[in-house]
Amino acid sequence: MQDKKSPASGEQRRRFLRRSAALGTALALSRPAAAASIAETAGEVLINGARAMREAVIRAGDRIETAAGAHIAFRVGNDAFLLREMSVVVLEASPGSRAIMSGLRLLTGALLGVFGAGMKMIQTNLVTGAIRGTGIYVEVTAKRAYFCTCYGDVGLTAADGAKKDVATRNHSAHFVYPAGQAGGTIVAADMVNHHNRELAMLEKLAGRAARLPT
Repeated sequence: MQDKKSPASGEQRRRFLRRSAALGTALALSRPAAAASIAETAGEVLINGARAMREAVIRAGDRIETAAGAHIAFRVGNDAFLLREMSVVVLEASPGSRAIMSGLRLLTGALLGVFGAGMKMIQTNLVTGAIRGTGIYVEVTAKRAYFCTCYGDVGLTAADGAKKDVATRNHSAHFVYPAGQAGGTIVAADMVNHHNRELAMLEKLAGRAARLPT
């Protein structure tokens, strides 16, 4: 990546801003939390290798992929997510029950998520976040991860073992680098590439009120 402040290129950021407005409108019109788990999908989205259909139900153990220009907004239990373009996420099933999602592995790309009560884990190549009733935004590349705790409590653990506990009511972001990075592994960053209105729409999808002003 070229820009130290943003994990996305200028063109990616412009595409993101255009799509955010359209997606916000779509989510505002989406069905309530008791309805089907997919609220919005655009472009080529695959669930376990098959094209995602609007009536599909996403479950723990599923692998979700988006192509260039695609996205999907969906709910699993009390949690709701927006997976951006060119992303891959695996929903981890609890060892005790495949019906329960214990966390996520974001393999590449970007994910916005809001979580209900209870502990969840989100893993990337460079950082693991222990999440407790939180809103988060994560971007992943081979060279670094970007992890914003939008609100709530998150315990970050980098691949080299470095740790940082984050508690915030309004966006506390960090870059996480591989071991040996000058200046430390977990470094404070600006809030980029996500908006409060998107978090509010996901909270609505999960059946909850917004936690930040839009």
